[in-house]
Order: sequence, then C-alpha cells, then structure tokens
Amino acid sequence: MGAKSSCETVTYFNPQTGYWFAAFKDGTERQRVTLRVKTKAEAEAAVKLLDGAPVVREEPAKLSWPEFQKKYLEYKRQQGKAAKTVTRFKAAMDACGRHLKAQKVDTVDKITLSVLEGFTHYRTQTESCDAKTAYTDALIIKNALKWGSKASRKLLAVNPALDWETTEPVKPKRPAYNLQ
Repeated sequence: MGAKSSCETVTYFNPQTGYWFAAFKDGTERQRVTLRVKTKAEAEAAVKLLDGAPVVREEPAKLSWPEFQKKYLEYKRQQGKAAKTVTRFKAAMDACGRHLKAQKVDTVDKITLSVLEGFTHYRTQTESCDAKTAYTDALIIKNALKWGSKASRKLLAVNPALDWETTEPVKPKRPAYNLQ
C-alpha cells in the first residue's frame, strides 16, 4: 500500500484528526494514506519511505555544540563569507551555546523545538540583548540547523528548527527631523 515513485505524492494536514496524510494516484484511482505523524518533518520522512525501498541512513554523529559550531563556521568561511559576517555568526552561535548549556543540552541531536523557542527570551531577558539582535541570532541558528540536517552531512537526523516560528519584532520608528 505505497505510492509508486513515478507518481506525485501530496502531503496535507487534517486538523480534525491532528495527523498528516499523503494523497497520490495509483493508476487512475486516487489513494489517501494516513502517515500517523503529527509534524510536517515527520510527514516528509514518512512519504520518502512510501516512495520506494527504505533508505538506510547512517546514524548522525553525536556532536557537541562547539564541534557543530566549528563545522558550520568553517563551511561559511569556505563559501567566501566576509570575516565580519563569520564573526557575527560566531557571536550568535556562542549565545546559543550559552543557552543550551543553561538548558543542560550537551549534544546537538538533543536540541528540541521547546529549547529553541526559549532562545529569544533567553537573549532578551537573561542577556539583556535587543529584540532585533535576538531575532537575527535566531535566524542564524535556524540556518545552521538546516545546514546540519542535510543527509549528506550526517550531523543531524532531523532539523529541530523546522517548525520554529521566529517573528520579527516591531520597533517604533525614530523621530524624523524637520527642516524648520
């Protein structure tokens, strides 16, 4: 009862049941299958299993945050990012490292969505950082986790930041000067 790789599979969330489903055409007949998962990331992984033979994926390395940070910053340097940009990325990742230490998270694979959702509050309240800076740091962390979750890198099995909602803070406009 799986989709053939030649047909297109569509995933959708059913709010009545709280589960994700997959829809596909099997010949001329439309099929729907429950994926028995509650998040989009899990649904995408389940669809990959439906599409063909199960892919054996190696267990990702259990990296500490500083090791993960070092690999990510090295990647950014190789991409030709400016030295000041890499320094800013390092500052954001150092801040995340302090937050993870406060949350008692010792390896990257133990980072959860709830831990990440507390990062902005940690930056603004505990470290007295500006809301816009905390927001920018959160985007850097999201990007780093997305980078690490690529299957070819074998650093993270799943991106914990996939459903992390980061809203840009609304800051008041500065007063404008008049020519009078």
